Amino acid sequence: KSWGKVKDDSDVVTVIGDVSITFPLLMSAVLEKLNKENLL
Repeated sequence: KSWGKVKDDSDVVTVIGDVSITFPLLMSAVLEKLNKENLL
């Protein structure tokens, strides 16, 4: 469980995809969340 970082009651999801697609999507979501929390 990711070196103990996932809580026992959490939903675990595995995404299989090409990094050229998944990385930009992930970074977009992270940047959007940081922007909403005024951390950028």
